[in-house]
Amino acid sequence: RIDILSLFDFMQSNKTLGPAREKDMETFARMYNGPGYVDFYAALIRKRMELFREMRGDDLSAAPAPVPAPVPTARPITPTTGLDIQLTKPFDGEYPMTQSFGENPGYYAQFTFDDVPLRGYNGLDFGLPFGTSVKATDDGVVDRVDFTAAFGNYVLIEHGWGQSLYGTLDRATVSVGEDVRRGQEIGISGNSDNSSGPHLGFYIRIHPYDRADGWGGFSDPLRFLGE
Repeated sequence: RIDILSLFDFMQSNKTLGPAREKDMETFARMYNGPGYVDFYAALIRKRMELFREMRGDDLSAAPAPVPAPVPTARPITPTTGLDIQLTKPFDGEYPMTQSFGENPGYYAQFTFDDVPLRGYNGLDFGLPFGTSVKATDDGVVDRVDFTAAFGNYVLIEHGWGQSLYGTLDRATVSVGEDVRRGQEIGISGNSDNSSGPHLGFYIRIHPYDRADGWGGFSDPLRFLGE
């Protein structure tokens, strides 16, 4: 007996991969899909739901429910350019850098963004012990607090110049939509991803960025970090 849903998935696979990326189906698929095809599977799920609705005879031509307008943040983000970026360290005190941008290309080549293998590590790792306060490196608005296998528990902050991401946290101490200031605590360090010990993974993206540049759109934060 032919599984009509499996056949449907096979027939739709090449058609849905592109549209899923173009429409930014889910925030994580848009920003940090890491290894695999999160955006691809999101599109397949959507197509399958539409098929179920057609099989039930639902009216697909009905107008969708209106999307509520986003709630404005407490402080608008003023766009800047990459040359304007001046970041403070994401912690107080001195801790060693345990992995720098571009290191271990052989290992990271197994991970892809938009089907392009990474050319090396796309962030910075710092050897923060468990329980260390992690600080925002610039003013911004918390865009995401979540967990993935690649980043562990993480906080994503939107800035005028781009994004900063703080990974491998034990826990976040801020919430989505919260207005944060440079130097404000946003989380507590831990070891929540696939690593051998506690540390902080720190990443930045500068607008505009290209996910298929071999770094997933990330840039080396080191040249922008001050004291």
